[in-house]
Amino acid sequence: METPPPPGPSPPPSTPVKHARLRKLAAAALGVLIIATVLFLVGRTLGRKPVGALEERATAAEVARDSAATNARLLEALALTYRSALDLDERNFGTANANLQAAVAALEAAGGAGVDTAALARVKARARGMNVAVATNLEAQRRDVLALADALNALLPAPLSRPAPAPAEPVPSTPTR
Repeated sequence: METPPPPGPSPPPSTPVKHARLRKLAAAALGVLIIATVLFLVGRTLGRKPVGALEERATAAEVARDSAATNARLLEALALTYRSALDLDERNFGTANANLQAAVAALEAAGGAGVDTAALARVKARARGMNVAVATNLEAQRRDVLALADALNALLPAPLSRPAPAPAEPVPSTPTR
């Protein structure tokens, strides 16, 4: 009776089997690497498209913001100019001049976004040169202040520049009982 060999470590695999396993493992790793690279490049290409669109939208939003800020400063200057004209009518020369100077400050703070910069520069220069002085005849000063208001109004975009026209006929009122 022959005894079986003692259990122990199995004999090392032969060299051709070992190389075949390594080749399969290397091919699998290379395949995974190629697939990962292709997926990365496809994802990066597809992901860049929304970024460009978002950058364009952000730029458009910044332009709209700057234009709105300019329009707000122009409207502030316009309101102060009209207030100055009202103060002139009330013979309140100091307040009229203070409102005119505040209008100049608002104009100086106005950027050029969304408006004709050459026209804005002309209006700024015109406003800087104005000064309300005590006078008995206010017509010339009032005309100058209102001309400045018209020039400011011309700088504003169409929806902001002109008020809605008043109705042609007054609406008849109904008597209440």
